[in-house]
Amino acid sequence: MRPRAPGPLGCRGAVFACLLVAAGPRASAQALDPGKALTQYHVDTWTTADNLPQNSVTAILQSRDGYLWLGTYGGVGRFDGVRFATFDTANTPELLSNGIQALLEDGEGRFWLSGNKGISRVAKADLLALARGERASISPVFHVIASNPDGVWNEAGAKVELSARPFFWETRWFYALIALGAGLGGFGTFRLRVRQLREHKRELEALVAVRTRDLLAEKERSEAARAEAERQNELAQEADRQKGELLSIAAHDLKTPLQTIIGYAEMMAERPGLPEASEFAERTAQAARRMVEIINRLLEGEAIARGGMPLSRGIVDVGRLAQAMVLSLQPQAGTKKQRIHAEVEPSCLVNGDEDWLRQVLENLIGNAIKYSPECRSIWLSVRRNGGTVVIEVRDEGPGLTEDDKAKLFGRFQRLSARPTGGEIATGLGLSIVKQLVDLHEGRVWAESAGPDQGTRFYVELPSRDG
Repeated sequence: MRPRAPGPLGCRGAVFACLLVAAGPRASAQALDPGKALTQYHVDTWTTADNLPQNSVTAILQSRDGYLWLGTYGGVGRFDGVRFATFDTANTPELLSNGIQALLEDGEGRFWLSGNKGISRVAKADLLALARGERASISPVFHVIASNPDGVWNEAGAKVELSARPFFWETRWFYALIALGAGLGGFGTFRLRVRQLREHKRELEALVAVRTRDLLAEKERSEAARAEAERQNELAQEADRQKGELLSIAAHDLKTPLQTIIGYAEMMAERPGLPEASEFAERTAQAARRMVEIINRLLEGEAIARGGMPLSRGIVDVGRLAQAMVLSLQPQAGTKKQRIHAEVEPSCLVNGDEDWLRQVLENLIGNAIKYSPECRSIWLSVRRNGGTVVIEVRDEGPGLTEDDKAKLFGRFQRLSARPTGGEIATGLGLSIVKQLVDLHEGRVWAESAGPDQGTRFYVELPSRDG
């Protein structure tokens, strides 16, 4: 069995145990008791897993100091009871070959080793120093004895120690350089691969950015095209709606004057020479004029909407124009016992088209007369406000609801209020005002506290001096 501590093997029993392992079946058969089963014996084994140089053991020798020396085809192994030390051609140049076939210790403590390349002799002390790590390798030593010309021999002789250096590819430095070169090569390959991957990543990121930009641009174009298509569709729907409104207004508002004309014409045809004939003719003419007014409003609204009514700009005194419109519309207000109060500042000059500005004033004052009850007042003021001229028309009419305010200046919009004297309402008057004021770079808005609270309309135009 194995000794508990390393050291020389001091008994023959230990040697015999090693011989049992190495000698094979024949030696084992001579030592075993035939009456016992093999499993009843304790057998110790050592292999290359225990640092034995090679599993094929060809020779075993126990030296005088008690160590076991084993010859193998992997060199010489020394066993101290615990571990093996290996001597081969790499650390013991005296060995001609690693294939050791026989071992012998002579009287001077030297080992003789025979192999397939001859016989080697090496001092056991050198092997022990090598096993203890005191030497890295063993160099051969030559002893020379010589005589002088008189035949006197030098008994002490001379000792020449030779050191065999390994080839450069067998040195540790070479292995270190190989390892360093392999490491640097691997590191360089790694860095090259990383750089290639980074370049590939940048190329992919650039490609993704280009594709993303193209997709976003395509998305924007698609959304713009869709928005334009929706806008055109809304315009078409609005145009269709306005066409329907136009036909409805034309059919409704033209129906009453046409019936009036037809009625008076039939009466005059059935009863010629009536004393009321002149009165009937006048009423027929009034009905015809109402029809012409309706048709003119419709045509003007369409022309302004299409931009077909250019401005003829000049210096216009809005205050003077407002006073003229009050005088012109006062008879219309008088039929409903209404009064128009005007407050005008002098020199309210603007750069605009006088005819179209007259149309703006006529529509605003006319709406106030049309929607105000009888015996009420209408106020008109024209004043300067910084760089602008402000026109204000205030009435005591039905006022505006929130729904009215939302659609106040739209085309063909019917508000909640109704004319108080049976006047015509085409739904175009305020729309025309808004478009004309926009053409003059101005703005128009309305204010009302609510139903039955009256309405204030404001028009703000750039002053000529502003």
